[in-house]
Amino acid sequence: MIQKETILQVADNSGAKTATCIKILNGGSKKVAGIGDCILVSIRSLRTGKGFSQESETNKSSKGAIKKGQIYKALIIRTKKGISNRIYGHSVSFDTNDIILLTGTNAAGNLQNLMGTRLMGPITRELRMKNYNKVISQAKGLL
Repeated sequence: MIQKETILQVADNSGAKTATCIKILNGGSKKVAGIGDCILVSIRSLRTGKGFSQESETNKSSKGAIKKGQIYKALIIRTKKGISNRIYGHSVSFDTNDIILLTGTNAAGNLQNLMGTRLMGPITRELRMKNYNKVISQAKGLL
């Protein structure tokens, strides 16, 4: 479960490496969020290396330029606690708490656009039940 001040890994190629949860958007007064919930995050650190240079002119003009300290909406795709309420009794948990960054959501709270173009690692079947079809189409594995 994710709560305020939780440090999260970013699992897409948007340029961010880690983020901190600052608010839980789904559920109103809920204190924790799980897989498939939207949260508000602040970027803590950025990825470095080829393709992630924040200094180039092309990145400054593109919509994907991410800076440290910026605030984004994010979708939780993996948690350490995992999922334990499957119909056959199986449970799935992961080693890290991972999110993907979003550019926006519509009035109903459904996903509109992703910041990155690729997702690293598998996602759970519960995202299909919550109609996050864009995330499912970009993921390599489904558990």
